[in-house]
Amino acid sequence: MKCRARVRLLTAIACVTTHALFAQPILSPLGGGVGTFGVYRMETDPSDQKLYIGGGFGLVEDSLFPAITAWNSNGYERLGCGLHNGTWDCVTSWNGSGTGPVTDIEFWNGELYTCGAFSHSGQTSVSRIARWDGTAWQPLGLGADQTIGSIRSLPDGFYATGYFSVIDTVPALGLARWDGTRWHSVHDLPDINSGFGTNSIFDVCEYNGMLYIAGNFGGPYGYRISRWNGTVWEPVGNGFLGVDAWVYRMEVHDGLLYIAGVFSTTDYPGNPGSGIVAYDGSTWYDLGGGTTGSVNNAVNELLWWHDTLYIAGSFNMIGGVPSDGLARWDGTQWCSLVPPNYFNYASNVIGIYHDSLYVGGIFTTAGQDSVFRIGKWASGDYTTGCGTLSVNDLPDAENPLTVWPNPASVELSVTSANFRPDDHLTLVNALGQVVGKGPPGAKRLPVGHLARGLYTLALTDADGRYVERARVVLQ
Repeated sequence: MKCRARVRLLTAIACVTTHALFAQPILSPLGGGVGTFGVYRMETDPSDQKLYIGGGFGLVEDSLFPAITAWNSNGYERLGCGLHNGTWDCVTSWNGSGTGPVTDIEFWNGELYTCGAFSHSGQTSVSRIARWDGTAWQPLGLGADQTIGSIRSLPDGFYATGYFSVIDTVPALGLARWDGTRWHSVHDLPDINSGFGTNSIFDVCEYNGMLYIAGNFGGPYGYRISRWNGTVWEPVGNGFLGVDAWVYRMEVHDGLLYIAGVFSTTDYPGNPGSGIVAYDGSTWYDLGGGTTGSVNNAVNELLWWHDTLYIAGSFNMIGGVPSDGLARWDGTQWCSLVPPNYFNYASNVIGIYHDSLYVGGIFTTAGQDSVFRIGKWASGDYTTGCGTLSVNDLPDAENPLTVWPNPASVELSVTSANFRPDDHLTLVNALGQVVGKGPPGAKRLPVGHLARGLYTLALTDADGRYVERARVVLQ
């Protein structure tokens, strides 16, 4: 079912569909899937030839693939002896010593790196971090003394974050940089966790020339988020408050820093949002209310694909829409990609491969189908619902909004067979904020005063409901 642009609804409603309406499953299995403890991270190689999959599994389908594998057109591929705890001869039955797990995967300088809680690959010691040389996993120095949770490729090197206090022989409280030869501490990061001695840092990124770190820490340097301003480490606003508040992941897109984790405005009204927010260096944006109203506010993963933000987590509500932990933000509203109670366990991981969305976690069923911990989202533009402020699912409009020039720098003009005298043009930025609005009947909208970036131009009726829309770029 799709909402048609030419139907003028009396009230703003959601486009709602159910799994039963579709002959094909919403999530299709990826072969026989992976074993117990599931998928923690996915990453596609720069040439889009393989999807790398890491987690806590020991088996892939019926074969021993400890903690990491690659998927391509031929199926799953084993990467050396995998990554595990304790030595293994790579041939005999598993010795039960554990698979790691792998917590992150990243490419840097054209090479594949991974991290986690593992100690070995076969007989080789690769303590919590390793590099794939095309044949086997290689160590980076002596590795770390505790878990490395995240790795990032940044302009000045390859970064690792986690619970460690020493990496190789370098004292580093949860944050370190690899230059290709050796490890370095980063800006003399102190104990930022109020005397606990271990900085629980889950992610690092660069934004507006400053280095940001986030995780589960609190104190004078910031609550769950801090930044290096070029001179000192400092808080970022009031941070994220709450006994159980964590920040899992950060991404920079189109001039904004997007932050996902476990935090809410329900228990702590001073928080900037629930589950996911955006930040422009001084102001916070809550992105349509985020996971407000959800039993669990956790957003564990976020990524951008075709200028649309996708998230996964344990939430059951997003932007006021019932969900089961998988959703997208199109710049104006949230839509859930699966119905409520779709997975038997949460979907916490997402990735992109061959221009398709892949979903992972520890689930074994998706709807009525058996999907063992990883699958491909198969339903195209299917959504279980959209935000209640407007009707925005308009893929089958008979006369879509035509905009020129696009990209534009001074003025936008439109053509639409649905334009009525009391309709007007509304321009919305990536945060869902109205930044421009024309008078009734006007088919031109000045944009010369606005910042560069991606926007949504909508034809809006007298009651503020969207009739048609188009993506535009201002330059």
